[in-house]
Amino acid sequence: MKPIFLNLAILFVLSIFVMACSGNSGTGSTCSSDEDQQMKVATSAGADVEDLVEDAMDEADDLVKEQESSIVGKIPTLLKRRLAAIRYVNEWMEKHQLENANDKDALEKNKDLLSKNDQAFKLLEEKYKKETPGSDADLAVYDVVFYGGDCNMGSKTIAINLPNDERVQLQKGTRKLQLKNAMQAKFDKIVVPISNALMTEKSRPHIKFDAFFANVMFHEVAHGLGIKNTLDGTGTVRHALKEQYSAIEEAKADILGLFLVTKLAEMGEYTNTTLEENYTTFMAGIFRSVRFGAASAHGKANMLEFNFLAKEGAFTRDADGLYSIDFPKMKAAVEKLGGAILTAQGDGNYDLVKNWIASEGVIRPELQADLDKVNSLGIPKDIYYEMGMQYLN
Repeated sequence: MKPIFLNLAILFVLSIFVMACSGNSGTGSTCSSDEDQQMKVATSAGADVEDLVEDAMDEADDLVKEQESSIVGKIPTLLKRRLAAIRYVNEWMEKHQLENANDKDALEKNKDLLSKNDQAFKLLEEKYKKETPGSDADLAVYDVVFYGGDCNMGSKTIAINLPNDERVQLQKGTRKLQLKNAMQAKFDKIVVPISNALMTEKSRPHIKFDAFFANVMFHEVAHGLGIKNTLDGTGTVRHALKEQYSAIEEAKADILGLFLVTKLAEMGEYTNTTLEENYTTFMAGIFRSVRFGAASAHGKANMLEFNFLAKEGAFTRDADGLYSIDFPKMKAAVEKLGGAILTAQGDGNYDLVKNWIASEGVIRPELQADLDKVNSLGIPKDIYYEMGMQYLN
């Protein structure tokens, strides 16, 4: 019975994926508790999801009967139903990827380039370059049709990179999913209004959805790159950095992702956006993300980046509290910060990372005042979904 249990456990871990289930209690409570700071987004995608979910429920019920005397039988029925439904909806999503040729072609081309040119993207001494990430990875774009469970709690996922197991990442690579309609909604209703409130008038034309999409995409790509095991051979970076790992890993993904965009643009291989657009939109993205607070791994990462970039002069804030990017300094700061993060990870330097995050992973008063200004304008913090068959074409 062990293989069945492991498969179910794996599916449970994958609850971050689009999940369909019935009868869950309270899964939408967090996202609708502060409606004046939320917005409604009706999902739209054509599919006979209802039949798929019903099939999943039937198979889950059969599984319950078959495994009632095993360890699997001790898992609550509702959880079993969720797990079965995840698989069916994921299978449906596999068959209904967005038919946007430009997106698909760009994703595949960039994947190949990143695999072939990985050594050119490393910012470190030779001793840090011993690992080569797996190249058997895939990238895909999806429209979300349903969020449930953990995926529907708190801030809504806009992209996914799995698995997190370092052995798989090195041997095979990772799978990266971009949830385009969720990204578009957050960009239109949150990033753009924030940019109008906090970016200079000259900067605002550089705020582009394609840049937002690319920054998010390469953030996920960057999670699969970098150093997985410490140089001293004692174990993984995750183990060495303990509770500090998640925050520094999110910072790595942000900064290394921006570095990858820069290098691909310099090679003439990425032309969908300009670096000015990517850098400026990245800045606006920090303002969006940090409004959830600096207590989470993502929040600490955002503040570590923001405070580092500020010290390097990568952006300026004028007397009116409006921000603009110094592009040459931004580029140099991204390389410097990327190198510092990767070095700390490779060394497994727990004390350095802990002290770094404690001192720099915080929201300072000036920025807090700017975020309060955004909140006062009624700009939503996040999206939430009105879901159901009635919203599907």
